[in-house]
Amino acid sequence: MKTKSKQLIIASIALFILGVFALAFVQQNDDVDTAYMNAKKGTLWALNNLKVKKAKAENKLIEKDQLLAVVKVEKEINGIKLFARGFEGSTEVTITMYKTFESLLKEGYIDKSYLPKNEDD
Repeated sequence: MKTKSKQLIIASIALFILGVFALAFVQQNDDVDTAYMNAKKGTLWALNNLKVKKAKAENKLIEKDQLLAVVKVEKEINGIKLFARGFEGSTEVTITMYKTFESLLKEGYIDKSYLPKNEDD
């Protein structure tokens, strides 16, 4: 009888520990998902706010006194390189995106005045 009660106690403790780890894992996934969504917000903000004359731009998205994302845009030859770091608590997710000027023009993020001038013209 004592052996079965010890086994039951050990099994209960093991299940409790597994439950705690499972809950921590779910919370971690929620934090990663939220940080990813915040990084996506940063990429959308950057694409909708491209500056014509700047070679580099950086901005921070803040909501309800919390840093959601840090966005950096760098002009490259024939396009841009965009970095968006999204945050949730102590979790950080980074998205790096490369877009050509032609695709930005086609998708409506820029107009023709944003395109670099050809030296041949």
